Amino acid sequence: MIDWFASKIGLMIFVVIVGGLLISMAAIQQGVFEKEKEIRHVQNIARLLETVSSTPGSLTTYHIEGSYNLEICPADQKITFNGIVRYFYGKFSNTGCLTKNSGDVKMANINGALVIE
Repeated sequence: MIDWFASKIGLMIFVVIVGGLLISMAAIQQGVFEKEKEIRHVQNIARLLETVSSTPGSLTTYHIEGSYNLEICPADQKITFNGIVRYFYGKFSNTGCLTKNSGDVKMANINGALVIE
């Protein structure tokens, strides 16, 4: 009788441990998906900046949901999006960095200077 009871307790402990591992793996996977989404955002913004820089007078909008930290430094040709850094090849006449924290990113090339709203 004690052998049967011990085996059931052992089986319950095993199920709890495996269940915990599955839940933790799902949480880790969700974090990886969120980081990949941010990487795709910064790559898309860099690609659009390269397009805007090559076409004077152009205006483009990129939709991002939620809040974020976006910093574009045209002089260094660097974008920082929620801590992810990406460089781009466009040339702008700006000397300082431009920042945005929420809403759509509207980028324009006005007389060689980058303007974001």
